[in-house]
Amino acid sequence: MTLEPQTTEKNCYDWNLFAKTPGLKEFGPKSKIEAVDGGTINYVYRITSDKNPKLTVIVKHGEDHVKEFPVHPLPKARTRVEFWGMTKMSELVPGSVPTPYLYHPDQNYIVMEDLGGFDILRDRLNNGNLDLSLLTPLARNIAKLHRSTHRVTTDPVKHQEMEVFCKPSGMQDLGVIHVFVDPIDRKGYGKYEKEVEEFLKDPKLGGHWEKLKNIDRTKSDCLVHGDFHTSSVMIRGSTVKIFDFEFSHMGPAGNDFGHMLANLYKPYLDHKLYPLKEDSTFHERLGEEICELVDIYFKEAREYLNDEEYEQTVSETAGFVGARMIRRVWGLMELGESPNQPLTEKELLRIAYKLISDFEKIRTTRQLKDYMFGGKE
Repeated sequence: MTLEPQTTEKNCYDWNLFAKTPGLKEFGPKSKIEAVDGGTINYVYRITSDKNPKLTVIVKHGEDHVKEFPVHPLPKARTRVEFWGMTKMSELVPGSVPTPYLYHPDQNYIVMEDLGGFDILRDRLNNGNLDLSLLTPLARNIAKLHRSTHRVTTDPVKHQEMEVFCKPSGMQDLGVIHVFVDPIDRKGYGKYEKEVEEFLKDPKLGGHWEKLKNIDRTKSDCLVHGDFHTSSVMIRGSTVKIFDFEFSHMGPAGNDFGHMLANLYKPYLDHKLYPLKEDSTFHERLGEEICELVDIYFKEAREYLNDEEYEQTVSETAGFVGARMIRRVWGLMELGESPNQPLTEKELLRIAYKLISDFEKIRTTRQLKDYMFGGKE
């Protein structure tokens, strides 16, 4: 199959609108446009101002197909939802996301702050080169997003309006396929055929897998990032930015937070089982920080959820941590991911099985942390 090339000629921007938009007034018709690596789904460009070459912005186009697989359609509505999610996060916690400058509804593109010079959190974690206190805003900020859009804290009519607005993006269904369907079909690229068959036949594991899939598909607690992992966070100095809100939708809070916990747990295991330096304590400090994130997130949730809703969110978070771990071993290797180390892979599956099997029993943050870090064997 021939991939559709990413070119600059296809783009024609509304420079008059740029001139009227705060943050974009220095960009005109002679601005330089160049394609940049924006992953497999979207066409992404950097624009350099024709008035001040030190000024740059990023433009993300939402086409009706996957960039590298044009035969696979995608709803263009995902782009407006992404811009709305970024704007909502920016209003709640200024500076926590790339500044969203403009959404053009006719040409379906977003113009946002350029994060050139930032590092991807995933890479800093893998290298053990990170001030772990920088992880704290992840739990605090996503907790604020969930709280401000949760069905418990918002007017029912407003909540319904948000659901209706997000639904056409189709990204909730795509996320379900990525986490719950593809890993079962892919079976770790054929490596785990027997294990997947046994997993599905097990009444508890297979049954809970289907239950979590149904929660992911149908529940609409709040606005979720939808792809909240360590490759969706950029860091420079003490600045932490969450980006790539393309999978935003109204969904279960536990999946969003559980996704990040699972993605932090993988480098925890790597540094524990394959330390980069002798006598390294990085994994111990990372494990402590993960537990701190759990406490931060659920401290906020405790303020607005009743006992039953709080415990259910803890429970679902546990289940989704397990599901994301399974995805990491059996599913599609995502862009930028490195192959799993053998011992890491084995431990991910062991913990995932426990979390999925017992997720309905896990009702407190202490239980969640015990299951993840050895207190529950």
